[in-house]
Amino acid sequence: MKETDVARDATALSVAIVGFGSAGERAFEVLRELRPDAEFLVVSRNGAAGEGFRSTRSLDDVVAFEPDAVVLAGPATTRADVLRQIGALTVPVFIEKPLAHTLGDAVVVVELLGPVLERSQLGYNLRFSESLVAFRDIVRGGQFGRVERFSAETAQYLPDWRPGKDYRDTVSARADLGGGVLLELSHELDYLRWIFGEWDWVSAWTGRTSSLEIDVEDTALVTIGIEGDQAETQVVGQLSLDFVRRDKTRTVTAVCESGTLRWDGISGTVEINEPSESRWKTLLTDSGSQSTYRAQWDSFLSVVEKGSAPLVAMSDGVAVLRAVEAIRHSHEQSGARIFLKTGGVVS
Repeated sequence: MKETDVARDATALSVAIVGFGSAGERAFEVLRELRPDAEFLVVSRNGAAGEGFRSTRSLDDVVAFEPDAVVLAGPATTRADVLRQIGALTVPVFIEKPLAHTLGDAVVVVELLGPVLERSQLGYNLRFSESLVAFRDIVRGGQFGRVERFSAETAQYLPDWRPGKDYRDTVSARADLGGGVLLELSHELDYLRWIFGEWDWVSAWTGRTSSLEIDVEDTALVTIGIEGDQAETQVVGQLSLDFVRRDKTRTVTAVCESGTLRWDGISGTVEINEPSESRWKTLLTDSGSQSTYRAQWDSFLSVVEKGSAPLVAMSDGVAVLRAVEAIRHSHEQSGARIFLKTGGVVS
């Protein structure tokens, strides 16, 4: 649709989407499916072509459009500048993950959201995975006893991420757009907090191990310490992230007192291996990863239309970026243990 006047039907739900890369396009498609009568304004610096929305290059048009909600789907490095240009908001805001590209910038974004902070939601869609929710419920419910340790691995070869696009030009590959495995795969940092609890400390190595033509880290290896639920106990986990592995993987394993639980995000399964059996048994298989996006946007529409509380808050995004900062600090200190609460270093 051509760039046009932004006046709209005041009776229909209206959404302004800022940024129309893969995340912005997906947001539009899912929201249009959920609310066929809604009106959309897409803000894209290169102009956006398509059906079902109005297009503009100017952020000034967001205010004139008077939307019921705003979606920030551009690079993480643009969040604060976009909010400054739009000005004071009175409607809920959805921000694609991560909240920002640095902890300092995240604090600024939170301040700029001001009165709509508590009505704004962050785009960690894996919180809406049926299988991951079930895995979390089992872990936190103590069905197989206390968690003694955990491990998580997520990896996919970067050139395979976005078919038809040169990986070197994508957000993932570019430091100036907030790329690198820590920010692009920050889902893992979010859901490991959500499942196992707040992180106490990290020890990490990050860097490039491949010949990919990127100026960001392609690998991160992190050890995580979490205060246990009993005196003098601590849960320790390991996280591996990379853009290098050719066979795509996304798993979390929890070693519990009376069994080992495993979540596979690719197959959407939760499995258990109990001492009495010498095999893995599938407990649940979900309906697929695409359903997480629909559930996520359903949740946000409930915030917009019913005043519900967002299920993923901006404070979660700040916590993720605090972890990213600690991981980077640890790497700079040759893997020293960094305490997240104080920022202190233990060699």
